[in-house]
Amino acid sequence: MASKSLELQAKNYLYELNNTANEYGFAATDWRFSLANATEKKTITNNYFPFVFVEVMPNDLFDFNEFIKVKYQEAQSDADLKLINKKIMLSPVYFCAYNPERLS
Repeated sequence: MASKSLELQAKNYLYELNNTANEYGFAATDWRFSLANATEKKTITNNYFPFVFVEVMPNDLFDFNEFIKVKYQEAQSDADLKLINKKIMLSPVYFCAYNPERLS
């Protein structure tokens, strides 16, 4: 079972996603989710605006992803595929959200 702090982190992330979508005038379901290392995160931040990310420890990724999926069932996500395909990671990864229609 996921810890309360992980659940709180997911709720804060969802809050940021909703606020950012409202602030920039698009639907909250337009977010695209991806897992990224530091290099991939930099590419996302250079190419898309707005973006929202949170650093998640590898052992918490599955539970964190499940919290997000409950809220954003319609949103496109490649986070599931990367969770399955990535080897065990020792360093934190970033759970990124961006709108592919909004380039920087």
